[in-house]
Amino acid sequence: GFSMIETVMEESFLNYTLAISIYSKDYALGIKTISDYEKKIEEYKKTISEEQLVTIYYKMARILLLSGNAKKALVWVNRILNESNPEIRPDMQCYARILNLIIHLELRNFDLLESITGSAKRFLKKKHMLYKIETVFIDFVNSILKAAKEKEKQRLFVSLKQNLLELCRDSFEKNAFVHFD
Repeated sequence: GFSMIETVMEESFLNYTLAISIYSKDYALGIKTISDYEKKIEEYKKTISEEQLVTIYYKMARILLLSGNAKKALVWVNRILNESNPEIRPDMQCYARILNLIIHLELRNFDLLESITGSAKRFLKKKHMLYKIETVFIDFVNSILKAAKEKEKQRLFVSLKQNLLELCRDSFEKNAFVHFD
């Protein structure tokens, strides 16, 4: 009935506002939107597709991470990784795995990173989405985990930045930079 139409309209507005927040880099708008709608997410599960939910969760995780709240970002990435069908939005599933690595790097969860890095690489390979940028980043994470000295870690970050700057000029790799600025 009418309440379902209202819910779908609300979800569309939420999705649109989250996208605006990301692309305008107005993370305050995103944080406000997330807190306004967080309570309603369970309602949405009844009326909107899993594909739309995965997209919303991903956008929420990105905004939270970009605004400095890695712990809360992890909650939404985990919902994608643990509660959704991996066949739904395989692109978002793959990006969520990379985002998960970034979040765990930020949180300094190095013990967990070792296992999820291998898992992410296997998933990306299986979905035929292991491109240069993903390979460069996964190799970077593996190198960081092995680096003993801070100076070595700094060198690895500089190298990552150089590699990514080269890749952002590659027309085939550009799409990933929409998701990982």
